Amino acid sequence: MAELFDLGGEWPRWPDAAVRLWRRAMSRAGAATDPSCWVPQEGDPLLREQLASELGVSARQLVVTSGVRASAAALVRTCSPVLVERPTFLGVPDVLASYGIPVRSSRWEQITEAPRGSALWVTVPCRNPDGRQPDRRFLDDLAAAVDRGVRVICNSAYAWYAGPADLPPGVVRVGTLHKLAGPGAGIGWVIRDDTEAVSWPPPGMPVPPPFWQRTWAHFIEDGGLSLLRAPLRELETVRSAFLAGAGRPDEGAGPHVLLPVPVPEPYALSALAAVGIVASPGAAFGAGEPAVRVSLIGLTADAARGVGERMRAALS
Repeated sequence: MAELFDLGGEWPRWPDAAVRLWRRAMSRAGAATDPSCWVPQEGDPLLREQLASELGVSARQLVVTSGVRASAAALVRTCSPVLVERPTFLGVPDVLASYGIPVRSSRWEQITEAPRGSALWVTVPCRNPDGRQPDRRFLDDLAAAVDRGVRVICNSAYAWYAGPADLPPGVVRVGTLHKLAGPGAGIGWVIRDDTEAVSWPPPGMPVPPPFWQRTWAHFIEDGGLSLLRAPLRELETVRSAFLAGAGRPDEGAGPHVLLPVPVPEPYALSALAAVGIVASPGAAFGAGEPAVRVSLIGLTADAARGVGERMRAALS
């Protein structure tokens, strides 16, 4: 039986050193915080300082949240409609729609159509599901949108994989520890550009409990994020190896690849499952044409090349 590869988006376990550091951070936080006390709406001051230092911004620009989706509605509540990139992770537009906020999907090439008073949601860098990176024209389009009164929000959740993008002034950035530390991290943030004149933080922004925030603050303070970053250092090599095996050009960056398929998606997914590969349907990310999305997290370069070759044979 062929070895099974789950490329649907699994997350690697923390290294033992990070777990030990986390437990010490919990002890420090437990001795310093009273669970009955409230935390400032902007977030725990120490956590804001630590995150701001990691992200290269001023702490006064940063507000701590529970995550990207948790902050989405509060950021666009006064905007209509909200244009969301296509393809994309559909969790954000689904959340916005659940609040009754009008949502439209738009390709990056159509960003100039965003009207004044609307909001624009994009993912930079390493767009999920295809890893697409911005070019100069795209960044100029974002700047033009800001100038005509569009609230431009950039999901920078994948900056851990490619570094921060050089975004134009006026763009609001949201981020999260989810893509670095796993889905249980429960810590996100919003970074405002100082040129944007809006109430800060926006009302309705969910804030994690004080003990949780202080634990993360001590973990980061003691170097925990460097331990979590270690597995990411090989990702560029892993991505190149996978695409070489699959016989596809590399047109993006980060942990995700969107591969067009010549048959309907259910047939493609079944063909991959038959050779031990689990992937996600492109339709789950708003892909306009039949495709499968794979996540390369946790693969070695040798394994990635073999998986790419296996996919190429199964889908040929």
